[in-house]
Amino acid sequence: MKKLKMLISFLLFLLLTSIQVKAACSPKAQDIPVYKQGAHLGTRTTEPSVTASLEQNQLTVNVGCYMGIVKVYVYGGNGSLMTSSSAAIEGNGLCSLDLSAFENGSYNVTIELGDMIYWGIFDI
Repeated sequence: MKKLKMLISFLLFLLLTSIQVKAACSPKAQDIPVYKQGAHLGTRTTEPSVTASLEQNQLTVNVGCYMGIVKVYVYGGNGSLMTSSSAAIEGNGLCSLDLSAFENGSYNVTIELGDMIYWGIFDI
């Protein structure tokens, strides 16, 4: 009985260490710094929050505190439009783009929220 307990404990130990190794090896999302272009010219209201991340060739733009259409554009290194997407957001929402067909290089993301423009640069 004691040997059985030790065997089960050893197998559980192996299982947990293999899970931790897999978790450590999985790629994490790359946060993309996003900057607001220009100053806020309207009345004092809550500014929308905009974040962008890249994970496994999937660009995700997260928008909070905003109601309206979000437009996301990705431009190549030479300034040409590579892809775009838009989504209607009420409060909080996401807009995702699949970049799996893109070659390695630097890209520019532009996010339009009405008359507010945010931008960031990322590498694949």
